[in-house]
Amino acid sequence: MLSDIHGNFHALSSVLEEIELEGVNRIICAGDSTGPLMQNRVFEALIEKNVVMVRGNGENRVVSRNRGHASGYNWSQQMYAGNRWVYENLDPAYRNLLEFIPDQRVIHFENTAPIRMVHGSPQDTRNAFGVLPELLSDDSRKLVRVHRVKSIEDAVQGVKESVLVCGHTHRPWVHHVGDVLVVNPGSVGNPGNGDPRADYAVLSWSNGRWSVEHKVVSYDLDAVKTQFQESGILETVGTYAKTTMYCRLTGVDVALEFLLHVKKLESENSMSYMQAYSSTADSFNWGQFERVLGEG
Repeated sequence: MLSDIHGNFHALSSVLEEIELEGVNRIICAGDSTGPLMQNRVFEALIEKNVVMVRGNGENRVVSRNRGHASGYNWSQQMYAGNRWVYENLDPAYRNLLEFIPDQRVIHFENTAPIRMVHGSPQDTRNAFGVLPELLSDDSRKLVRVHRVKSIEDAVQGVKESVLVCGHTHRPWVHHVGDVLVVNPGSVGNPGNGDPRADYAVLSWSNGRWSVEHKVVSYDLDAVKTQFQESGILETVGTYAKTTMYCRLTGVDVALEFLLHVKKLESENSMSYMQAYSSTADSFNWGQFERVLGEG
C-alpha cells in the first residue's frame, strides 16, 4: 500500500525496489501522487507496475482545472503557485488519465475479503477530509486547527468491507473499529511523522483475515536537496516548494507548521487568509529547519 507520493520519484523508486524484493503481489495507491519534482516519472512507474489507484485531493485539483472550474483571480494568487506548477508540469496524457481514476474504489483480490480504498474519507468525494484515529494528541490538535478532519468512528460509518485504506494526513497508523481494519500507510514522498524515510505498508491475508505491517525505506535525500536547489522551483514557486523540500529532508510536517503561522497572522492582524499567506513567508521561522540543509 502506497499513498501521498507527491511527485517524489526518488522515494518511490526505493519503495518499489523494496516491494519487489518482498514479493508483493499487487500494489495499491491511495492518491496524491502529483507534486514536485518528478510527478511524470511517478505516474510512469505506477502505470508500469499496474498499480491500482484512486485520486487524492491533489489529483482532484488537476481535474477541476482541466474542466475549467479552477481559474480567475484566486488561481493567480501566490498561495496557488504550487497548484499551478503541478498542473502546468503534468504531462497532458496524465491529466487526461486522472479523469478516469475514481475517488474511491472497492478492491477484490481472489480468495480474500474486499478492501475499500479512498484518499480522504469514504463520505467525502472531494478527498479533503483526513481521518484521524484520535483527536486529543498535540499533533491531532494542530491538524484540526488547519485541516478538515473526520474521526475514525465517523469514517467507518457505512463501510461494509473488512479493510478501509486511507491517506491524506501523511501519518502511518492502524486501528480496528469493530470488524473494520482501518489503515493509513503514511506518506511515501512527504512524511509528516518526524521520520524522513519513505512510508508504506503491506497487507497480508492469512487464516481468513487481513493484517498489516508498516514499513520505512531510506533513500537519497541529498539528491532531493540538490534537485530542489538546482531546478529553480524554490524561486519560481516559492513557499509551496520550500515547505515541500523541508518536509522531505526532515520528516516534519513543515507545511502544517507554516499554515498554523498563517492562521496566527490572520487572527492577530485582522487579515484575510490570502493576505496572511502572502506575508507569512517572510515572518515564518525557516531557520529551525535549515540545519538539515547545512545552511543554519
